[in-house]
Amino acid sequence: MGNVYWIPPKTEAEKLAEAQQAAMRRINSAYEAELASIRSEYPESEQMTWDKQEREARAFLADSATA
Repeated sequence: MGNVYWIPPKTEAEKLAEAQQAAMRRINSAYEAELASIRSEYPESEQMTWDKQEREARAFLADSATA
């Protein structure tokens, strides 16, 4: 007969941590799927300028707010 190992049951904290990790995986997966759907509508060259476009838009709005 081989070795017999006893594995203690998981604590409530461990169960909660596992549930939180599973929820985060589901949320991230859904987010990635939605983002892929949105990005598929734009060419890569357009996507590469999004950060610059955002900065310019924020600067424009900030300037408009003070005028």
